[in-house]
Amino acid sequence: MIRIFFIVFCLAICLAYPFAHAQAQQDDFSCLAVLDAREHNRLLQQVDEQYRRYSTLHAEFRQQSYFVGLNQRVASRGHVWFRKPGMMDWSYEEPEAQRFVADGQTLWFYQPGLNQVTLGDFKQAFDSDLPVSFLLGVGKLPENFRLSSACAAAAGTVLELAPLRPDPNLQQFYLLVDKVRHAPLGARVIDIGGNETVISLSGAVFDAPVAEERFKFQIPRGADVIDKRQAGAPLQQSK
Repeated sequence: MIRIFFIVFCLAICLAYPFAHAQAQQDDFSCLAVLDAREHNRLLQQVDEQYRRYSTLHAEFRQQSYFVGLNQRVASRGHVWFRKPGMMDWSYEEPEAQRFVADGQTLWFYQPGLNQVTLGDFKQAFDSDLPVSFLLGVGKLPENFRLSSACAAAAGTVLELAPLRPDPNLQQFYLLVDKVRHAPLGARVIDIGGNETVISLSGAVFDAPVAEERFKFQIPRGADVIDKRQAGAPLQQSK
């Protein structure tokens, strides 16, 4: 199925604050000094509170991915729209056009170059159930993660988060936050296979109206459709 857990979960956290910034790089996560462990709970609560303050978002995103099997790094960019609960539209522009759209129940993955649409059940499309609660607007960061370490870096403060429940797909998860306001600047995630994603937002607009229709993807005429939902689920398609 579509492996978007790490990308979506990073953004679910990074969408927490209207802070424009340059693309986060690996070097931004290099620690210079370890922070006092007594500050961990406070930092975690502040990040979680920021996440809860918004209901919609539109921003440009930039992403760097490293694929172990190919020994290759790929840079991509595009725009994202997000609306609670559970609605999102990721429109990739580079290196190739593609879209991930979800309305809280159905997930559509559209590849224009192949003229192909893959449909999946929203909750079953993720490698872990952790991001689902955040996308539905009901999850709390301190209830799902502990802050295993925190350190000062040149670009901000680096938080290493560890799931409270075992997650076989997640190896390491880092947040980069602003030193003063603790506003998220980026995220770095490494899955169990060693694949890595670094992602950031810029030009974020929060709580502006976003029509619900944006998150109801209309399948183009003549597109190949791969429906991975349970048999009998309705299939939307343009006439």
